[in-house]
Amino acid sequence: MAGYSLHIGLNGVDPNAYNGWNGALSGCVNDANSMQQLAEAEGFSTTCLITEQATSQAIIGEISLLAQQASDGDICLITYSGHGGQVDDNNGDEEDSQDETWVAYDRQIVDDELYQMWSQFSPGVRILVCSDSCHSGTVARMLINKGCRKGLLEQTRSMPKDVANSVAVVEGLPKALPLSVQVADNEKRRGTYQFVQALSGAKSDANVSASVILLAGCQDSQLSYDGAVNGQFTGALLQAWANGSFQGNYTSFHQSILNSMPPDQVPNLYTTGTVDPVFLGQRPFCITPSSSNPGTTPSTPSTPTTPTTTTSRPTVRRGSTGEHVSYLQQRLSDIGYRLVVDGIFGPGTESAVRAFQRDNALVADGVVGPLTWAAIG
Repeated sequence: MAGYSLHIGLNGVDPNAYNGWNGALSGCVNDANSMQQLAEAEGFSTTCLITEQATSQAIIGEISLLAQQASDGDICLITYSGHGGQVDDNNGDEEDSQDETWVAYDRQIVDDELYQMWSQFSPGVRILVCSDSCHSGTVARMLINKGCRKGLLEQTRSMPKDVANSVAVVEGLPKALPLSVQVADNEKRRGTYQFVQALSGAKSDANVSASVILLAGCQDSQLSYDGAVNGQFTGALLQAWANGSFQGNYTSFHQSILNSMPPDQVPNLYTTGTVDPVFLGQRPFCITPSSSNPGTTPSTPSTPTTPTTTTSRPTVRRGSTGEHVSYLQQRLSDIGYRLVVDGIFGPGTESAVRAFQRDNALVADGVVGPLTWAAIG
């Protein structure tokens, strides 16, 4: 087994490519360097693309190279820190009619392109993507999110110092493409984005044989924030990792990151491709899992129910009751979906399930079967 990694960090973009906007940020290069150091310590062969190097062609080319190198059992780590954006969906695979993007130095990379890249990886390859970016979408959502962060910061300043230190809120710019720049760019490159969407085709797990875990810096409706040293998400990830002393699995790692985040930025954990519960049960960034590795046995966060593996949970839907529904509600609540944990699968739970399924590229039918259980963890 081998480990390969790619680390992307942009503290700015080409103003000539984005109508004069330079996208200045502070911590994204540090994020890429920090994640590269983490990967090297775990034995990965690493590559890093920083600001001017991180063009759309370079990023796609490096991911393609990873796909050529990696074989069954290998792991590929891809980290991105920079702005996120959206373009109009032209192939009907997004319910909100918007495709999410990474804002590369020269143009946006559409998530359809990235999904097509995952399909190039061989069966049995494990792919871990850590994306410290945001996709806020509208002016209203941007204003609400910025207002929420401003309010949190003001509240912490009025708190006693020991209380304020326990609230993980940092000042910094949101990693979102400004709407005016996004609209202008989408108009300028409409033909390019339509071409790559048509070339990539609609996103479908059936086309991806590798197992993909994605750790995102926030929910689709939120903003990821930059910081003076690291982005808030990457900083929380590094804190949870604790220089390699973390010994849980991906689900508990995600929970540890959540514990260090403010309420207005809730990182997301989801899977795509050929879902592999064994991969989810491994210690994060582990190249060669072993039976002695404490992360290899899937575990679940503390819940009011008896732990049960995701593969043995029954299908539940509206009208279902009991411990499996309680566990489902607790997990959805842990990752940022608001609902009551009462063991009754009612309209509120169904709405949260549908939202989770949409956010994780699953069929949004409100029914929790094997694929949804595997994504929930």
